[in-house]
Amino acid sequence: MNLGLDGKRVVITGSSRGIGLAAARLFLEEGAHVLLNGTDRNRLDAAVETLGGSSAALAAAVADVSTKNGSRGLFEAADTQLGGVDILINNAGIYRYGTAFTDLEDAQWEESVRINLESIRHCSAEAVRRMRAQQAGVILNASSYAAVTPSAGAALYAALKSAVLSLTRTMAAECAPHGIRVNAYIPGVIETDMTAELREANGPAMRAQIALARFGTADEAAAPIVFLASERASYITGTALDISGGKLCVQRPDAPWA
Repeated sequence: MNLGLDGKRVVITGSSRGIGLAAARLFLEEGAHVLLNGTDRNRLDAAVETLGGSSAALAAAVADVSTKNGSRGLFEAADTQLGGVDILINNAGIYRYGTAFTDLEDAQWEESVRINLESIRHCSAEAVRRMRAQQAGVILNASSYAAVTPSAGAALYAALKSAVLSLTRTMAAECAPHGIRVNAYIPGVIETDMTAELREANGPAMRAQIALARFGTADEAAAPIVFLASERASYITGTALDISGGKLCVQRPDAPWA
């Protein structure tokens, strides 16, 4: 299936590893031009090498997108290295687990808000300014299954990812007159560095909640993201795609396996 992504200019925040890196690989395979982003230069350079090295189709920019200036710098890099932006994947995120909401320090709260929510606001504003001029574009925002069913010990993360879903719907309506589609994606338990500690500690119990009885891979999360960004999803906006393997689709998803 031709996804219509050849030559599209894609900016992916938080793409030095995990789902973001997997999405970058798939976009490149579809003929898109990709700008990777992260805050760690060494990790970002390693990601570029993993994808075959810098080229006309692949570039990278170190930028802290949790700040307004950092986001502006990222899109200035996109202008210089890609010639603009057609698709923005707001993938940057941080997961803090194991602290009751009453025990969260102000610094922890503020850091999570900046990375998980403010980054979307800043980057999307920069992208929309450019997309309006061309009357076309796609923005995808990373939410989480935590927004559907939150976990004790991760109240702030769940609240922010719920906010992402609401923001996505509003963005979709406000951007539609400019030919810009906006959607979110809801990963379940994906095998990435972010979930490694939880999977190690609670693997059997977590798999029991998933209809497919296994964790997803980064590639399995990335493929639907690439589809949502493509011309094949041209009539999809203002919604969120669940990529969870059927997590808690029924009360006892493990029962049929017994």
